[in-house]
Amino acid sequence: MRAIRAVRNGARSGVSLLSMLLSLLAITVGASIAIPAFFERPDVTLDNACVLLTRDLRAAQNRAAYLRQPLVFRFEEDGYRVTDSRGGPALAPCGPRTLDRSYGENTIFEGVSIETVELGEDSSLVFTARGDATEGGRVILEFRGHRRWVEVERCSGLTRIQGLKRPLPDGLD
Repeated sequence: MRAIRAVRNGARSGVSLLSMLLSLLAITVGASIAIPAFFERPDVTLDNACVLLTRDLRAAQNRAAYLRQPLVFRFEEDGYRVTDSRGGPALAPCGPRTLDRSYGENTIFEGVSIETVELGEDSSLVFTARGDATEGGRVILEFRGHRRWVEVERCSGLTRIQGLKRPLPDGLD
C-alpha cells in the first residue's frame, strides 16, 4: 500500500543521472589506468605473442597438409608471412584469410620484437605437403628485456614455448 501511495504522491526512487554518470566516469578512469598496466607486463604480452606464433605455425603446418602443397613460413623484421612455394599468399581453402602478422601493426603486441630466428638459411621454415617441417630451430621473441623462445622440432614440426610463466589452456605446451 505504501508503494501505491508513494506513486500517487509523486515520490521518486532510483538513481539520478548525475550519480550514474559519475560512476561511469570512475569506471572509465580505472580501466584506462589498469588495462595498459596489465598489457605492459611481460608475462602477459610476451607469453601471448609466443602463443599466437605457435598457433600460426601449427595452422600453417595443418594448411600445408590440407592443401597438399609445401608452405613457407618466413620471418621478417617485426612479424612473419606464410606463402606458397612460389612466394604467393597461402590462402585458406574457403577464403582469403592469410596467416601473416606484424607485431608493429598489432597494438596488443606493441613493443614485442623478433630478436633471433634460428631456422634455415633465410629465416624461414618450410612445411612439406605432408605437414612435416624440413628443418628445426627456434625463434626468440623479446619484450622490454624479457625473452621467450618457440622451438620447432625437425620433421614432426612439433612446437614448444620455453620460458612461459603460466601453463597454456589448450595444451599447446
